[in-house]
Amino acid sequence: MLEKIKRREPLPVIELLLLDKFNGRRTDYILPAYELDEYGYDWSMRVQKLVRKGYLRIAEPQDALQALTVPELKNILRVNGQKLSGKKAELIARIAKNISAEKYSDQVPKIYSVTEIGRHELETRAFYLENKQMSYGFLNSELANLEKNTAPEMIFEKLFARDFLKHATAGNYLSLANTYGGYRLYLKKHGRDEEALTALLSMIYLRLSGMADGNQVLEYHFLSWVFEDALWRRELDGDRTAMNLSDAEIETRFEAATESMNLPFTYFDKTTVIEIILERLHGQENLFGRYSSRRRLPNENSPAYEYYSGKRNRSIEVSVSNGPAANSGCFLPCIIFFAIILIVIK
Repeated sequence: MLEKIKRREPLPVIELLLLDKFNGRRTDYILPAYELDEYGYDWSMRVQKLVRKGYLRIAEPQDALQALTVPELKNILRVNGQKLSGKKAELIARIAKNISAEKYSDQVPKIYSVTEIGRHELETRAFYLENKQMSYGFLNSELANLEKNTAPEMIFEKLFARDFLKHATAGNYLSLANTYGGYRLYLKKHGRDEEALTALLSMIYLRLSGMADGNQVLEYHFLSWVFEDALWRRELDGDRTAMNLSDAEIETRFEAATESMNLPFTYFDKTTVIEIILERLHGQENLFGRYSSRRRLPNENSPAYEYYSGKRNRSIEVSVSNGPAANSGCFLPCIIFFAIILIVIK
């Protein structure tokens, strides 16, 4: 049976996503209008196709019990003279064990359930589902290009490595910071917490530097949201608690994470950045204004980066510049960067 499953042609990605979407759904479920662009206006026809091809089936009454509410489950038990105590899982188990399916089949909804080949398809191509669930932002076509000749567990490694190199080379520092953020999500999902902390510290440093895409420097007031952002503080505090790290250990890890980063400009040196991080971790507020006097001042005439002050009446957006990126340096912690690039080359 397994060999027969392996010989099947992979499902189109849209049908794979529908397979996951409708597993456990009622057969009368209708996609909301806002999801039609994602799943296609012919979604109903495709779902029925999944049933005809043996990827989906109508679940047995016992399997459909999960779709009932606790009062509905208790009603089945009551009618059949069974105990009503316990949590939902216990009620379902009691029904399945003590009551024949024909006695309650008309009380459970019809729901879809994946078959063995459907489950195999979801498990072996789970990276498509992960990309959607975690919002990594990669195109399905990018995943498909790697699917044929890349081990599933290496697909995201290659795509993140590509984006690290692309953004670092182009001097797109905000995009580089965002890539670190996405990579952290990936690492956390796969239990690689130590590397995830490195990615988070790298992202914070890049954002506090003031460097934007196109090798541009943002005006200082654009950094206020970075200082005030509660998300990175909560995530870093969560890592610190989970790993039982002291302030000194966080500082050591920050130094290691940013050791090879040689940015064209930063508002704060690394010593100051770690002070900001630790103060924020300890609940200090209003750091944006307090550290204003300690910031470096960009040079509007620098050949290493582009800076436009408000006096020149130019709104700095995230954009690609024709300015020099020759001083971009090395932006990834060397161990992670070269390890992943070697994977890409192979």
